[in-house]
Amino acid sequence: MIEVKETDFRNLYLNTKKMDAEIQKNLRKNLRKAAKEVVPKAQRAVLSIPSEHRSDIHARRPVGMGLRAAIAASMKISIKAAKKKSGVFIRVDRKMFVALSQRSGKKPEKLPKYVDGVIKRWKHPVFAHQMDKPEKWPIQPSHPFFLKTIKENKPLFVREVEKAMQQAFDELDKKHI
Repeated sequence: MIEVKETDFRNLYLNTKKMDAEIQKNLRKNLRKAAKEVVPKAQRAVLSIPSEHRSDIHARRPVGMGLRAAIAASMKISIKAAKKKSGVFIRVDRKMFVALSQRSGKKPEKLPKYVDGVIKRWKHPVFAHQMDKPEKWPIQPSHPFFLKTIKENKPLFVREVEKAMQQAFDELDKKHI
């Protein structure tokens, strides 16, 4: 097996694109397959975060997904090969999250980072209870789910990416040598 380095990945990805569209297509398919094994685990992790949601309080809330469901539904896989960053990325699509959750306020697209604990303090108003006094707002605890899940599954993911890259190298050898 090969050891995956960002520059190796970028070079392989860009060169297969120039050489053979079929190899490029297979490489993308295999890389997505590798990431698809990790995404459901991250989705399950966010959906398992405990909730103190009380339906009687939120009965008049606008229609939309809840916070955890919107985070899970907006997880996306992307493959990039650029000079600054190259690789397979699993992320929460900010625009999709905002659309699904129908959140408002200051920068609602940052809510997934607050929930995961990437941004440390998360204060929020409680309806009709000192809303005009941010210093009195409760501090919401974070529940790491995304980075924790990705780190736990990194060995599996790296192994699958290495397999996909090795398969692309093998295909290149067969066709071009």
